[in-house]
Amino acid sequence: QNDKSMFDNAEFWLGAKGTGARAHMDSHCISTLSVVLSGERRWRVGPVPRMPKGAGRSKDGEVFFDDGVAYKLGWEPMFEFTVREGEAVLFPPGWIHETLNTADGCTVALTTQFNLPTPVRYYRSYYGRLRRGGDLRSC
Repeated sequence: QNDKSMFDNAEFWLGAKGTGARAHMDSHCISTLSVVLSGERRWRVGPVPRMPKGAGRSKDGEVFFDDGVAYKLGWEPMFEFTVREGEAVLFPPGWIHETLNTADGCTVALTTQFNLPTPVRYYRSYYGRLRRGGDLRSC
């Protein structure tokens, strides 16, 4: 089952020094693996922040934690680290993540998702936060 999901979800990322992705949460229910094939990339990752009191819920399927929304809600990463050529990072669905390519020249990475194992403890621990955003409601 993982071999199909890993190939169906594979993405190549190429970027010059200083490029990357702002903090966001992907809208899929499976874990993510990112391998740096060349160069290096700084990652900042962590769980979704607590929603402000009275914020309610977002609409079903509404992508909430994208385009800088995490910063406005005071998101702070739990971990910050650099992944170098030949190294990888693995994180569960629903984690906010931010990248910055830090190597001179081009950084190349392969990112994919896989179904198993299902992160049941993670869902149980962060259910109170995850259920309020539409990003992962289908999970």
